[in-house]
Amino acid sequence: MQDHHVQHLILEAAEVSYCIADEPDNIVSISHSLAKLLDTEPAYIIGKNFLEILRL
Repeated sequence: MQDHHVQHLILEAAEVSYCIADEPDNIVSISHSLAKLLDTEPAYIIGKNFLEILRL
């Protein structure tokens, strides 16, 4: 199992709010708890620019 996948499983189980962004600040991973705080689904956030999401 890949380290990233294991970390994701651990953070989700702990219900930690987090997101991971790539070099141009596009979100590549987001926790369900953070998506819930933003009142949206994780699939809607993936690929969006982190700074744009903060402006919502």
